[in-house]
Amino acid sequence: MQELMIHKQPVTQHISIDPEMRAITCLLSSITVNMRPLPFRVLMHLLKNQDKCISRDELFEECWQGAVVSEQSLTNTISYIRNKIKKLESNELKIKTISKKGYSLVITLNHELPENNHNGDLKDRAEESGETQELDKVIELDDSPGDSDKDNGFNRILSENEKINLPAVKGVYIRGMWFFVNLMLISTLIFLIAKNNKGNASFMDEKNYQRYELGNIDVYISDPDGLLVEGEFRKELDGSNLNSCDINKVYIRVYSSPYNKDNIAMSAFIITKNSESQNIINYKLVEGELYNSILESIQDDDLCH
Repeated sequence: MQELMIHKQPVTQHISIDPEMRAITCLLSSITVNMRPLPFRVLMHLLKNQDKCISRDELFEECWQGAVVSEQSLTNTISYIRNKIKKLESNELKIKTISKKGYSLVITLNHELPENNHNGDLKDRAEESGETQELDKVIELDDSPGDSDKDNGFNRILSENEKINLPAVKGVYIRGMWFFVNLMLISTLIFLIAKNNKGNASFMDEKNYQRYELGNIDVYISDPDGLLVEGEFRKELDGSNLNSCDINKVYIRVYSSPYNKDNIAMSAFIITKNSESQNIINYKLVEGELYNSILESIQDDDLCH
């Protein structure tokens, strides 16, 4: 037991991490959770850079080590880590999403377990949606008399107007319904705007690409660092099986890795024939087989048969 404790590293007064066992322990709740290797690497990198915004590209480079993965892989990994942290029943660790930038691990020092009651959970959720004041009024209704007091107590409260103001309660529900309807209208409007502007993303501006035709597929290449030879890529493209894939358009960007100048990286945005989209990233293309490595990264088993 003493040898195991040596490997534990304190994160806060109540949270410790055992890198050897890939385990996180909360002393207050006496709960320990274990993690799979890849999510644990992501957590440790965020912990090493706590309170800093770590970009998605940096996490791919540091934790996936050049493997070809989709953006969804990182999203699923962050969700997995958040679920593990939630099981600790502690508010001291939290992974924040920084919009369009990345993620940040925030540590808050607490001295007791978070409240584990119905009203407290409702209140936490309400604070996230900006409805705390309205929910406070609704929660007061949970303290209404029991069954044995309803016949006498309820009529007395209504007549004396001591605790429950029915017009006020009605107003709370009306405001809540108004908020919900407006939220749905705003969400629908945002969805429609995003759908109409889907083709206007800056990285899909065809002026920044060299266009190639391969049967019914449009292949767009962006090579700002001059890493490709046009004739050689055209030859490799013509000899590939890309034309048999479920692809309508593919936008490929080839560039020097921002984290290791000796590596050549690529990212691809694919639009299928059914107008679905997919992202592919490869942070370490095979040296000497650059063109073939690009095409193999795109020819996913789900897209090509």
